[in-house]
Amino acid sequence: MIVGICSDIMINENCICGNCKGKCITMNSYSSMIVECGFVPIIIPNTLNQNVLDEISKIIDVLLICGNKSNPRNGTIPSDVSDDIIMDKFIHNRDTILVDNMIKLNKKVLGICYGMEFLNSYFGGKIYMNIVKDLSVKSHMKTTHGATITKNTKLYEIFTRNSHKTNITVNSYHYAGVTTKILSDKLVVNTLSDDNLVEGFESSDGNIFGFQYHIEKHPELYFVVKEIIGNHENSFN
Repeated sequence: MIVGICSDIMINENCICGNCKGKCITMNSYSSMIVECGFVPIIIPNTLNQNVLDEISKIIDVLLICGNKSNPRNGTIPSDVSDDIIMDKFIHNRDTILVDNMIKLNKKVLGICYGMEFLNSYFGGKIYMNIVKDLSVKSHMKTTHGATITKNTKLYEIFTRNSHKTNITVNSYHYAGVTTKILSDKLVVNTLSDDNLVEGFESSDGNIFGFQYHIEKHPELYFVVKEIIGNHENSFN
């Protein structure tokens, strides 16, 4: 199985060729997780070339949209929010093309942190830009917290099938977030934090999974990634 990992842009640092907006980068933890799970990672470059993205979509089996320091657009960002913390529109448009392609090809998409927020936005959901201010919860930046896997979901089936407890402790590196109130009606909550933020969701067909926490930093949960990617033919259904 081949997993395409979306790269980010390193702002304010020119590529050595001198012609690029910045370097195509991704954290090693993402590709290391994919390798550790027994799959083949490839890094998807920063391009809006439709033919290139179409061919990449045909080659890969699963798309992984990673976490980064910014946030998705799709009309979810208030007008008074600084552009400094808004996802680069170039990256947003590339990821939109890729998800469009994966849906058409009936292939799987995983979103981690920003990737989860992007997918909620893609499917018509909204995003709280500052959960501390907007929701009066404690900060989810650089901390850990409890979360519960929701019953009657595909993720719950994975946890129970692997005899893993469904009350877990996860890392947290996000200041924006999603609640059930603003979750897309095309997605189903499969994980809730102790303060009722959406920590994970899935689509009914089992092709879309989102993780607000960085699952790549939880080797004890790699069995989840193995099952999601390995069951490419929707054997959950």
